[in-house]
Amino acid sequence: MKKIRVFVGLEGTLAKFKKIKKIEDIFMDDYFKYICPYESMIEALKEEISKSLKETEENTIKQVKEINKTVQDLKMEIEAIKKTQTEGILEMENLGKRT
Repeated sequence: MKKIRVFVGLEGTLAKFKKIKKIEDIFMDDYFKYICPYESMIEALKEEISKSLKETEENTIKQVKEINKTVQDLKMEIEAIKKTQTEGILEMENLGKRT
């Protein structure tokens, strides 16, 4: 799965630029409260996040299925080993009774 990293800057990307006197102004609690958002950018970001989540979910389901198959294969292998061991023990017991 290809990993992507998305950085979203609110100022000028998801919201209209608001003139400031000093850079510290953007850290004020209400700075983004009164600026207008770019709705199309917000919707595009929502779509990308939704696609990414769906892809992650599909990949996770695929991985879980593969793990479950591996577990089942291992269980079958364990049962085969147990059977072989049991047969070997019985054969050794039978040989011991003959002597």
